Amino acid sequence: MNKIINPNKPLPSNTIYKWHECFAKVMLEYVLPNEFNDLKIKDKPDLQNIKLNLGIEVTTAEDKKDLEMESLYTYLEYDLIKDKQKVKNKIEQLGGSISKGILIHPVRYRNLDNIKNSILEKLNKLNGNGYQIFAHNHIFITEWDMILEKECAELLDEYIELQNNFRIKFEKNYIYQYGGKLFEFDMINRNHNAYTLSLNETYQIRFNARKMVEERERINK
Repeated sequence: MNKIINPNKPLPSNTIYKWHECFAKVMLEYVLPNEFNDLKIKDKPDLQNIKLNLGIEVTTAEDKKDLEMESLYTYLEYDLIKDKQKVKNKIEQLGGSISKGILIHPVRYRNLDNIKNSILEKLNKLNGNGYQIFAHNHIFITEWDMILEKECAELLDEYIELQNNFRIKFEKNYIYQYGGKLFEFDMINRNHNAYTLSLNETYQIRFNARKMVEERERINK
């Protein structure tokens, strides 16, 4: 059965295209059009361009409990579930709470190690079975914690060292910090860049990513 997407409500969780993968595609093609074009939504890795011999794995450094709480809260906010109390109880079990209709996350501290954990997880998969290996293998990560530009040189060294014991390595690590900044860590040439986007630009990228998801569902009908 085809899913009916209400434009005024969040996307369903089981769409053919995943929003975060579409977001990575639109973001990279917009910010770095000379390096990325016509990326295809695939699997293992998530974004591919055969002509460019390029594969990009898309993931997040966000805490899994935070992601689950956000998802449950969305169901409540848009009245998408019947047993609201059960969902509220689950949010509390995850360490959160709802106060005056607002989701309150448990106290958390800035921890950029989550990025390294995400890279390490994907490196193990990339060097396992089932992944198509390209001449150029990249990773795209979303993150809420603030990254300071003065930290980038040290972070680059950490990401390079993290890969030392792996046969297949990521050439570049792209980290999108929610709020409008894309960091590029080039592990081959040992350099880094930061690209700042305006609120209008990030809104349009998010909007275009959603449209990709919706269009894929329509095509599948």
